[in-house]
Amino acid sequence: MPTTRCCTSKQTSVAALLVAALAANVLLGPQPAMADWRLCDEGVMTVDGGSANPVPAHAGDEIVFRINGTLDQEVTAGLLEVWVDYLGFHVYSQKGDLCQAVPCPLSKGAQRLTLRQRLPAVTPPGPYLGVFQAREEGGPLLFCVNINFRVALAAAEQGST
Repeated sequence: MPTTRCCTSKQTSVAALLVAALAANVLLGPQPAMADWRLCDEGVMTVDGGSANPVPAHAGDEIVFRINGTLDQEVTAGLLEVWVDYLGFHVYSQKGDLCQAVPCPLSKGAQRLTLRQRLPAVTPPGPYLGVFQAREEGGPLLFCVNINFRVALAAAEQGST
């Protein structure tokens, strides 16, 4: 009797990722209401805070990331790199002009940088790690901050499971 395959390797990989996402959501249970942050490297900007809102976020939401700190010098141009990991898998990256993400020049002194990103309509629930790194154009590292955030099922999705 001939054997038939039910799924392609790509379908199996997607199914495994979805199962892992659901398992992580069940195993991790309720998470703290706040996003937490930490430095991933020292830079010209002394970072003293980071946040992500709303907490938790839902698929399709716009997340607002804030990085607070103090600059030792004025910054007129730079490069911003953002990448996101989900359950240890790299799922997103973007590299671009810092001054298109935040108003430049950034003056010496206290700063509150606000970065916005809309989540895709299909975003698995669970824990995410966002890494935000900026360099002065042709110069030193400005900051590198890790911000952990969480995506939850929307209320309608929770009722249907």
